[in-house]
Amino acid sequence: MNWRVLAGNQKTYRGSPVSELRYPTAEELRYFCYSGLAQKVRGMFWWSYACSVQLNPRWMNEVFGPVMREFRAFTVAPAPAYKPEVPLGARDGNLFLALWRRPAGSFLVLVNAQPTEQTVTCQLKGKLERARLIPWGATRQSGAILVGGQLRAGVVRPWEVFVWKLELRSHP
Repeated sequence: MNWRVLAGNQKTYRGSPVSELRYPTAEELRYFCYSGLAQKVRGMFWWSYACSVQLNPRWMNEVFGPVMREFRAFTVAPAPAYKPEVPLGARDGNLFLALWRRPAGSFLVLVNAQPTEQTVTCQLKGKLERARLIPWGATRQSGAILVGGQLRAGVVRPWEVFVWKLELRSHP
């Protein structure tokens, strides 16, 4: 995936034909944002070459804008967002997993860090035993469950991000 705008009037850009370059999808943008946050980044910024090349306003309004508004809203919910708990084994190269427990609410983020589908089951024993997973933002309803310290997310699509608000449960 490359940003088409960086190519300008060239025939190729970084080894790829310009005709194959494109703007990131909403899923890829969510991956960029939430994978960074799960790794405890303290900030995120974007820049644009819009003044020097043709900008796609539809992409900006229908893809980039909504994802950035969602991400901004999320960073406020578990503030400070750059301080999640990262369960052991959560960064295995294939997944990022982060947990925020705050007085205003708890959240769990799971990010597929691969361009392929994965069937995901993660152990959270000692960190989180059971909770109802409520999809937040653009997270799809997947039937994921968290019980007995085990997160069973099922099939996770390439670069997919799950953001769940947690309804903590202490009894089975």
